[in-house]
Amino acid sequence: MTLTPKMQQALQANLMKELGLEGLPVDQQERILMNTATIINQNIALRLLEELPEDKAKELEVLMTDYANEPEKLQVFFQQEMPNFDEMVTEEIASYKQDLLDKFSPTKAKK
Repeated sequence: MTLTPKMQQALQANLMKELGLEGLPVDQQERILMNTATIINQNIALRLLEELPEDKAKELEVLMTDYANEPEKLQVFFQQEMPNFDEMVTEEIASYKQDLLDKFSPTKAKK
């Protein structure tokens, strides 16, 4: 599963600045964002598997394998089976972003 442009924008909004990493070369910033997106995708997948009924969770596992490079097909499944999918994604992004800020924010380190 890949993050949609909207999800990617929510993730990177001020993240580099808030972490004090805006001075890094763009390629390093992009690598950090890609790694972060991968972790968030895994968190979203785990949460979906936990919240979906067992039969739908098994269906999702198959879809994630068959359509790993076709996020629009997965998106249809998510919208049908998880009416609060967008909200859940936003929560996962916000939660992971906050975790990063709690651990690595220069302002937190100074306190």
